[in-house]
Amino acid sequence: MEDNMLHYMNKLIDEDINGFDDERFELEQKYAAMFGHGVPREMFPPDISEDEIMKAVESCVQNQKDELFKILDVEE
Repeated sequence: MEDNMLHYMNKLIDEDINGFDDERFELEQKYAAMFGHGVPREMFPPDISEDEIMKAVESCVQNQKDELFKILDVEE
């Protein structure tokens, strides 16, 4: 049983490392530095995809306006 658990944990770690996206991380860091807070994912409905969120974040950074909720059509 411990071998299965160890295998499962290693698989999760590998997926996390392989799934890490430097460009997204940098974009989120720029957003946080510019607006003083991180991307509030917990406030978005589950049907909004990560890609949609990141496109909106990119737009906010480019325009230098924190309009995530407006862009994603979400009420605050």
